Amino acid sequence: MSGRAAALRWVELVALFALVPLAFLVVLLRHPNAHFALIPLLWVVAFFLLLLLSSHDGWEHRQLLRLPASSQPLRVVLVRFAFVGTAMALATYIVAPNDFLKLPLTDPWMMLAIGVLYPALSVIPQGVIYRVFMSERYARLFRSETSFIIFTAACFAAGHVIFRNWVAVATTFAGGLIFMRTYRLTRSHLLASFEHALYGVFAFAIGIGRFLILAAA
Repeated sequence: MSGRAAALRWVELVALFALVPLAFLVVLLRHPNAHFALIPLLWVVAFFLLLLLSSHDGWEHRQLLRLPASSQPLRVVLVRFAFVGTAMALATYIVAPNDFLKLPLTDPWMMLAIGVLYPALSVIPQGVIYRVFMSERYARLFRSETSFIIFTAACFAAGHVIFRNWVAVATTFAGGLIFMRTYRLTRSHLLASFEHALYGVFAFAIGIGRFLILAAA
């Protein structure tokens, strides 16, 4: 990639992953009811970015359905979740015991709805935007895999500034590191999205999901 092409990619990256979230935050501050537009906006952006990939980078949509060659990556995802999930649950119980398991115990139908709708409506387009598109479009801008993963995790966290709380930003940065690493190792959007959904639904179950609800911001 030439220097001019790389510079243009950097401009594109900053516009998409810094300026767009900030612009949406400004809109939310002026028009709080605009939070209803978040999910449709995610899907529109994801669709547009897939078109961009397929037309300019030779990427094929069937890659979204790629599975790992073996069951080993899934085992790694589940073992890691067992440890990280336990730490998340303990931290929530210690810091906010009144919120711990509140949603599944008081409103199991809402918990069930989140378990179904959150992965389908939110995780899938986020995976396209923050893992598939970023990986295929910008990875060559970075000299090392580690720096790329850290940078994309920071972009993922920056996309959550619209929630206006540090918990959302901190947890999504950590999640961004985990999910992008899974994607880079397996090139499986399905597995990385499964892992994202696993942590997201668990967050709602243990009591920190309220930090990830835009209507509550």
